[in-house]
Amino acid sequence: MEDKIDKLEYQISQLKKQLNNVHIAYREKEYECKQYQELVSAVNAVQDKEHEYWAWQPDENNHLESLICPVVIPAEWLRNMLDEVHMKGMADAYKLRDEFKHHN
Repeated sequence: MEDKIDKLEYQISQLKKQLNNVHIAYREKEYECKQYQELVSAVNAVQDKEHEYWAWQPDENNHLESLICPVVIPAEWLRNMLDEVHMKGMADAYKLRDEFKHHN
């Protein structure tokens, strides 16, 4: 009987963890929805001014070299891209350093 109780308590603790994970995922999706709504608001503001614009797409189908209009992008996406560029730059710098050490 005690084994059954222990098993049930373990299952309850696992369900509580899963519920917490669902709650976290919900909050993350809620935040993403808020970001999307802010982007839509920004796009609408640009449209209201009757200007052409490019709404940044997260699917890498952005070709900035061909654009001549303003680009609308959520600030968090821009910060993440800048972080990636910084990290890639650091990785390239370390690679060059290692190549230099190897040749000397």
